[in-house]
Amino acid sequence: MPADSATHSTPTVTADGEWGLSGPLGIVGGSVVVPTFTVVKSIVNSIAGISLAPSGIVFAIESKFQFGIGVPTAFAGPYIKLNADVGITNGSALSAVIPRCVGATLDGKIAGVGLSVSSKAAAVLKKVLGPKTKITADLEQQKSFVKKSQTIPENITCTGS
Repeated sequence: MPADSATHSTPTVTADGEWGLSGPLGIVGGSVVVPTFTVVKSIVNSIAGISLAPSGIVFAIESKFQFGIGVPTAFAGPYIKLNADVGITNGSALSAVIPRCVGATLDGKIAGVGLSVSSKAAAVLKKVLGPKTKITADLEQQKSFVKKSQTIPENITCTGS
């Protein structure tokens, strides 16, 4: 049989989870207020797939909503930015000696109050204010609303500690 017609195994990883948020999200009295996080369906209990070696996947998203004063190249104002990422790992299906390890991590943060200055506007401001002027874009205060990690089974082989 020609080498190009040989079959190759492709690792697969599947998982699904469901989470919920309830409560306020925003800035109250200068502090970031975050919603309460709940797990509706645990993602770690649904991790499945077949692979010859450990495999995994990470998914991340960032969204920013801002109300600003200024022009499109330089404006300031409060904003809410949501960062969330989910990572899953699936152990090798070949191991008969050690257990198949699965794990999942979920990390979510929000941030608020920022200053946005484009690189072109920053260059103009430095010419006007002097070359030693420090201009920082996207100043923000981040606050975590969820940081969870779970590994099954919970033993030294899977967790490393």
